[in-house]
Amino acid sequence: MTTWFFLRVDFATRASLGPVRIGLLEGIDRFGSITAAAQAVGMTYRHGSWLVKMMNKSFKNPPVTVIKQGRASGAVLTASGKEMVALYRTMERRFSEAVATQAKALELLVGDDLNAPAPIPREAKIIDPATIRIVKKPKRSPRASTKQKREPVKSKLTKKSTTSSRSATRR
Repeated sequence: MTTWFFLRVDFATRASLGPVRIGLLEGIDRFGSITAAAQAVGMTYRHGSWLVKMMNKSFKNPPVTVIKQGRASGAVLTASGKEMVALYRTMERRFSEAVATQAKALELLVGDDLNAPAPIPREAKIIDPATIRIVKKPKRSPRASTKQKREPVKSKLTKKSTTSSRSATRR
């Protein structure tokens, strides 16, 4: 089957789980770091840490424990976090199996090639951060105006008083 299904679970408590959050949890479990997990699923550290905070506040049992040791820190999935990931992946797999015949019929209607391998969507893959090529932005050169010191502008009152005194001395 070349069709991908993504399951999103919304709870009555306004908490939710979807492919991005589960991918982030899997990345934290694999790499032990929110930064590395966020990079692996293609998001910024800020967004990843915000999602972790929201998940920890939303669920009765927080899925992630953040460990702070001086300047270094890390993150670990709790037992409930590991169970959330396992249950979500089981639900996702069972859903895909349950709708396989309808998905094939839909693919035929759309005209999709049934033998073509499906591209792996961004939400479904976790990238090893060690293989990510970090592109550094070039440093901006200082502006030319900052290199040259500007002369202070004299106020109009000062100029008038000096010109009037000069004209008085010439007479």
